[in-house]
Amino acid sequence: DINTLVNHVQEDHYDAWRAVLEPLFAEKAIKEGDGDPKARELSKEQYLAYVRHHPHLSGKKYTGLQKLLSIKGVNLPLGDPITDTESSDTIYGLISRKLKTFREIVSRRGRLGLVEGAAQFIQDLRQNGIAVGCVSSSHNGHWMLHQSPIFNQVDYFVDSKSGDDLGLDFKPEGKYFNHCASKLDSAPERTVVILESVLGFSRLGLQQFGLVLTTEATDEQHTRSDLQAAGVDEVIGNLNITADDLDGLFDHAAGHRQSAASHQIIAGASGGGGSSNSGGATTGGGGGGMSMRHSSSEMVMSGGAAGT
Repeated sequence: DINTLVNHVQEDHYDAWRAVLEPLFAEKAIKEGDGDPKARELSKEQYLAYVRHHPHLSGKKYTGLQKLLSIKGVNLPLGDPITDTESSDTIYGLISRKLKTFREIVSRRGRLGLVEGAAQFIQDLRQNGIAVGCVSSSHNGHWMLHQSPIFNQVDYFVDSKSGDDLGLDFKPEGKYFNHCASKLDSAPERTVVILESVLGFSRLGLQQFGLVLTTEATDEQHTRSDLQAAGVDEVIGNLNITADDLDGLFDHAAGHRQSAASHQIIAGASGGGGSSNSGGATTGGGGGGMSMRHSSSEMVMSGGAAGT
């Protein structure tokens, strides 16, 4: 996940969307005489619900953004992705303005650095013969990667622009991951995925991969068990890990998944098909898995950035 590697990127995405959308919201509020300050703002909750985590399905691009604009009373046509420019009063015009604004914010703040442990982690993977892929749901993905210190250490990269060209959906099934893994000649079951957030992904889509990790923060309302039920094998918190750590996590996840599957089969045969072990796989429990480096394995980094 490019967001697990680069500092502050989600804050920059949010600020760029605010800079683009709030003038539209304010113009609408002024016309209608709406004095409520909230009518003119893009809240963090609205950004997360309608922009960042809203599924982008083929043929239904930017439906979340369109819903947000409708809520705010702003009606814009979708427009044309080829001919529309930053000055176009269309959805694609907004996208173009946001792309430019995001890059201006990042360049002005000059802080597209790596998170703690990221550089050492990727270096360790490569020294151990594990290929590194990176996936982003942002149209700015390639630009961000080029600005980062790890550009020359990524073996394959796909972002929203190239994903659109390939006809791939990022969520809910995570088709970007499959494409990236195939380009690295890695079967899904031999692939490790590291996510910043699992929101919007299906459990079935994630569990096709050999190991799913997240750096997502947990709290009382958003627990480790919740993330595991969503398809995560382990919450790692940060990238201060090594290839040897991944070996252990990979083995534990394989063993636990095998154990969970056995329990489900037993329950289905003896108890009327009730649900057993409906939660997600964890890394606790016995081995039985095959070490990553016993066969060709790749590290796929998948993106959770806002849609542009």
